[in-house]
Amino acid sequence: MSFDIDLDQLLSSASQIFNGLWPVFALVAGLGLGVALAKFIAAAISNAF
Repeated sequence: MSFDIDLDQLLSSASQIFNGLWPVFALVAGLGLGVALAKFIAAAISNAF
């Protein structure tokens, strides 16, 4: 009995999972950067006055 791993199938499955989850990660990263940018702008404006 041998244990065989099909790397092509494994990489195909991994790429499908990554492509499916990428929009979720991009949305979270975009919202995080947007909030950080808004806080930076608000701090810059309040420091200017």
